[in-house]
Formats: sequence, C-alpha cells, structure tokens
Amino acid sequence: MKRFIFILALFAFFSCSKKEIRITNLSETSLGHHATRELEKYLGQVYGDVDFSVVDDPDENIQYLLSHQAADLGFDQLPAVEESFLITEKDGKVFVISPDERGLLNETYALLEKLICGFYISGDVIPEAQKWIGFGQWEMKDEPLINERFLFNWHNFLSGCTG
Repeated sequence: MKRFIFILALFAFFSCSKKEIRITNLSETSLGHHATRELEKYLGQVYGDVDFSVVDDPDENIQYLLSHQAADLGFDQLPAVEESFLITEKDGKVFVISPDERGLLNETYALLEKLICGFYISGDVIPEAQKWIGFGQWEMKDEPLINERFLFNWHNFLSGCTG
C-alpha cells in the first residue's frame, strides 16, 4: 500500500510540473542579452503554464543568432539590412536571426506585439495569461523601410491646432 501511495504521489508531482522553454543568446552582444531577458519576462507573463528561462547553453529551444553565425549553421536567405530580422523554426527550435544587435531587439518587440502585447507611452499592456500553443505562429521576417529614423519625443508635437 505504501508503494502505491508513493507511486501516486510521484505521478502527481510530475504531471503538475510546468513545461520548460529555454532561451539562449549566441550573438554575444549586450542588446542580445537584453532582448533575451525581455522575451523571458513578457512570455512568462503571457503564458503562465510555461517556465521560461535564459541560459548559456548553445542547444536550446529559442536561439538568438547573428546572420554570419546562422550562415555557418546552413541557413540561407538571411537578413542583410541593418535592424532587419528573421524568425524561423527548424527541428523544433526557434532561431532569431539578425545581421546586428539592434535587429535582435526589434525582433523581440515585434514578436511580443504579434502575441498581443502592447508597448505605449502610457505603459505596457499585457494580456491575461493564456495557454501555451507552441511556436506555430512565430515565423516572421521584417526590415526597415528607410535607413534613418527620427524621433520627436514630444508626443503632441505638431498635432491638432498647433499643426
């Protein structure tokens, strides 16, 4: 009887454990490290049933790479424009690829916005916790339309009657 209770308790323990997804930054850039921490933070809030963590192992579920590193792994049609990115799935892993570190950060926020997070002047909007559905909708590619962008940090500059 004790053996049966032990087996039942062991089964209950393992059936209640969260799915674990690990994120690694192989780009060795400071913005890449920041991007992986941001992805971990927001995905952990959106998908409460999954344990996201940032690790340094090279063979993890989500990998941040620069374009030249991805070329060494056999990827083709890689982004070449500064701040562009590609998110693709291969062998059950997600690869986040960009030619520079700013593209890695752009990708992180573009992906989070696609997953229904909002980033506004008034604050971040995070949806209620959802059930994990996998990496199925994560494939995307983007690049800037122009080389230089300017930001007027006055949110009401030349709007309304003043325009």
